[in-house]
Amino acid sequence: MKKYIYLDESGDLGINSEKSSKTFVIALLITADNLSLARCVKKTRQKMHKQMSAIPELKAFKSDEKTRNRLLNEFSKTNSDIHYIVLDKLKNKGLFKEHKHKLYNYIAASIVNEIHLVSSDKIELVVDRRKLKLIEKEEFDKQVLQAFSGSKTNVRISHRDSCSCKELQVVDFIAWSIFRKYELKDEEYYSKIANKIKTSKRI
Repeated sequence: MKKYIYLDESGDLGINSEKSSKTFVIALLITADNLSLARCVKKTRQKMHKQMSAIPELKAFKSDEKTRNRLLNEFSKTNSDIHYIVLDKLKNKGLFKEHKHKLYNYIAASIVNEIHLVSSDKIELVVDRRKLKLIEKEEFDKQVLQAFSGSKTNVRISHRDSCSCKELQVVDFIAWSIFRKYELKDEEYYSKIANKIKTSKRI
């Protein structure tokens, strides 16, 4: 069976700025039915006002409450699993001695390492290509593939544009909802996806 894993993050990896978040989240969305995720975005768009339908990409941070609820309600009908990791930045200042992209890779590999996959599965991990520069992309791929090595699965990493990948837009809403819970103690949106969560890890 082929499975798709979509990765996105919420928060930032700043540590000294007053505008920096207190937490950083990486979420993984796993499914064997990627078309059902794409339909979440399509159905959400069908219910949006005409002036909003021209927006090229749905982002949770920029969406209104109705759009968020509609998309998450559609997502709740899919056969998907969520795995996520939360970094408490204030309690892990020592990690920030590393370059940000190395820290990002470490966090991503840490949550990938928690996933239990069937050895016969073919895996495609999809990430937003706009967030990684070429040299950082190569380091990311290498470290994350090493995290998969114990499962002995056939893994391929794809770097796609989230503007044209509806599934990445869905995981953006997932990561944002998780971030709201830990950063702002707001569980309104988290509660809509709680039944899909298989792994929640904190650093």
